[in-house]
Amino acid sequence: MKAFIFLICSSLLVLMYSCSKKDGPPAVISTSGNVSVVGTWSVFGDTTYTGVNTGTNPIIYQGQSGDYFRFASGGLLYTKEGSKLDTLSYNQVSDSEVDIKSFATPGVVSAVTIISYSQSIIFLNSPLIKSAGGPQQRKVGLILATQ
Repeated sequence: MKAFIFLICSSLLVLMYSCSKKDGPPAVISTSGNVSVVGTWSVFGDTTYTGVNTGTNPIIYQGQSGDYFRFASGGLLYTKEGSKLDTLSYNQVSDSEVDIKSFATPGVVSAVTIISYSQSIIFLNSPLIKSAGGPQQRKVGLILATQ
């Protein structure tokens, strides 16, 4: 069953990222409304784009068993990807936006777009940052594990 869910989510991820404009907002297939990020989410993909042309140097991480983003109700976000643990702060602004400190750039609060396909599958996309070192962006795919 986990393999089937992973296959579906991976397919959605590929379709979404291969068909989206790099400089504009990501395409939304559907939204379910009333999305709350509070809870524990399993990571099925985490892609960071860096370099001279966004998309040319993606760092792609496929989630492993035990990886998570845990959004606590008090505004803290606990993450585990492989052996890397981190604690970030967040504020859910709306159903479609959550502000996360150090999500894409250390020390910077990013207005992260929430794209929801259901109450249990979301993607978090940071804005495209055009800096002197080249553009940067982060996209994370999550499946709700527990609320």
